[in-house]
Amino acid sequence: MKHIILLILLTLGVWAQEVGVPYVQLPKDAKELNIGLSRDDKTFYTYENNTLIHWNMNPVQIIDSVIITDPMFSSPLNFDFLPDGKRMVFSDGEHGIGLFDLEKRQLTKKLAKLFMFDTLIGTELFTYDKFNVLEKIDLNSFKTTSITKIQLKDIDAGVERFPDSPWGLFRNKNGDKIIVLTKFALYIYNVDASKQILYLEDSFDPPVISLDKKIINGNRTLFNVEILKTSPLKLSERRLMLKQREKPEKKYFRYEFNDWFNPYVLKMHEKGSFNALFWLDNKKFYQLSGGNWLIITPDGYFDGSPEAKKYLYMKTSLGELVPIDDTTFQKYHKKINLKD
Repeated sequence: MKHIILLILLTLGVWAQEVGVPYVQLPKDAKELNIGLSRDDKTFYTYENNTLIHWNMNPVQIIDSVIITDPMFSSPLNFDFLPDGKRMVFSDGEHGIGLFDLEKRQLTKKLAKLFMFDTLIGTELFTYDKFNVLEKIDLNSFKTTSITKIQLKDIDAGVERFPDSPWGLFRNKNGDKIIVLTKFALYIYNVDASKQILYLEDSFDPPVISLDKKIINGNRTLFNVEILKTSPLKLSERRLMLKQREKPEKKYFRYEFNDWFNPYVLKMHEKGSFNALFWLDNKKFYQLSGGNWLIITPDGYFDGSPEAKKYLYMKTSLGELVPIDDTTFQKYHKKINLKD
């Protein structure tokens, strides 16, 4: 699951600095949370500091939490839900995968495994490792099936040779195809038959991906992953795409092993629990130390645990930055809905 995560704040942050409007100034260890949307579309989960928390969405409040002490699955890591909504798969490319039973509140199965990328389709987890081997793991039996070893093709430009390398592993919107994307090629496999059904050479460095619109853009072609149709990019479209790539983006997505890159993923699925792709509509959601939390809107309205108040500041008419006072706290403190 390529799951794609939201930008983690590693330095002190100042967001809204209008006079009298609260803003957040955070310690370095504060994290903007990875969020997984539940199958019921009404609640969500977070997993940070080895604490799995189940949240209500409207308004944001904690329903339940459980501490997971297994050293194989220290947070943060990728997680997703099986179709029954009662089991969660944890995946950490440096350690392995685990199946967590939400009713029993414990890990029921584990598999030590090294991989670079993963994505979930139904009850099958697909992984791609550093040896370019694509495998499928049945999460009911934990049986592993090797699908193929992809022979990456380097680009020979005469005096210089450019080695190919993988960008990521994705599923299409319908969930019947697996997509392996590299710098110079796109490979598509049928999920049921586990056979390659398409190979496309192009430059995807970096890729421009919008799987909700079924499209992957290369430098020369536009590819529809649902109907397997390729069409050439117009010159004007290529120029626009190249200009987009050069622009600094406000949102970045974290991939495996904490590497940062910007693939212009807009939204991979309408529903599901892909951590990085569940947008907060410009709300910022932070996990603080000691199990405390804070959510704040662009216009300064906020909610959180009691300790969160010490991270809230405001700007005076004289331009001073001071801790929030009681009057401002009462004015801006309210229940926040994630999904209005």
